[in-house]
Amino acid sequence: MHKLANIFFVLGGVVSGPLFAQGASEAKGFTDSAEGVVVVTGSAANAQTKLSTRPGSSEGVAVCRSGNARRLGKVSGMTVAADGVWSQNPVSKEKCLEVKNFRIKKTSSGRDALVGKLLKREAQFFVETDDGKEQSLSSVPPGLSKLEGKQVIIDVKPLDSPSANAAGGKSWRVVSYSEHP
Repeated sequence: MHKLANIFFVLGGVVSGPLFAQGASEAKGFTDSAEGVVVVTGSAANAQTKLSTRPGSSEGVAVCRSGNARRLGKVSGMTVAADGVWSQNPVSKEKCLEVKNFRIKKTSSGRDALVGKLLKREAQFFVETDDGKEQSLSSVPPGLSKLEGKQVIIDVKPLDSPSANAAGGKSWRVVSYSEHP
C-alpha cells in the first residue's frame, strides 16, 4: 500500500515490505493500493490526476486516465484510498495506477469524511454509511436537503449540546458537502 513516503506491495492481504526500489509493486498488471490527497494538474484536455504522497505537493502516484480518474478529479483536495492495477500510459509511457475503486477517507479540511446515502425520516436527516450505520445531522442546508436519496460526501463537526445528546446519540453539524461522483 502506498501511504506517504512508505511504499509497500500488498499481495493476498500480506504486506511484503518496501518493494518500490525493486520496482516489483509497479510491474504492469500487479494489483496495488494507494492512499493520498487527490491532486489534478494541467488543463482540462490534458489533466493528470495523482494521489499526492506529500501534503502540498503534486508529486505522487499517477492515476491512469479513465472514468475513475475523472471521478477522482471531482474530489480534488480530499484524501482517498484507491485500489487498482499498475498499467502504462500509451502516449507518455509513464507508469500509472488504473483505479478500480476508491474510498474517500478525509475531506479537504482534514476531518474524517462522512460518506453515504442522505436520507430523511420524520423531518430528521441522516446519512446511512456503507456499513449500515446511521449518523444524524442537524441544521441541514437547503442545498444538501435537495440531495436526499443520493450518495454524498459531508464534512461534519460533532454538535455537543445537551439537547442533541439527550436525543439518544451524537448529532453532527454540516460544515460542507458535495454529491459523491
